[in-house]
Amino acid sequence: MGRSQKELAELLGSHSQASDLLSGRRKVSLEMAQKTSAASRIPIQLLVAPYDTSSAA
Repeated sequence: MGRSQKELAELLGSHSQASDLLSGRRKVSLEMAQKTSAASRIPIQLLVAPYDTSSAA
């Protein structure tokens, strides 16, 4: 999206949530998806689609 981790942290309200989300240690919650969708014009369906985090380091 061309945004920094710091900007994502500001959007989500937590640096640790942003870090965990970007590293794959945390799945996107509905609230995170709603905030991200509204701020970036990404369809919420893409953000809440099932994905696997088990291979994240």
